[in-house]
Amino acid sequence: MENNTRYVQKSKELHEGAKALISRAVDMAKLMVAGQVPEQALIRGGRKGHELDVRAQL
Repeated sequence: MENNTRYVQKSKELHEGAKALISRAVDMAKLMVAGQVPEQALIRGGRKGHELDVRAQL
């Protein structure tokens, strides 16, 4: 558990991913408030949208 916490705290990729998630959420909220939700499929982000580099955790 301590290793997981340390990894998350030091991971530049996770911090950048969190910032990107916040940005996408704000952009989507603006579209929803304006009533302009796009019809096309949204780009999936995060762990399920991209392969996880598990070698970095070893």
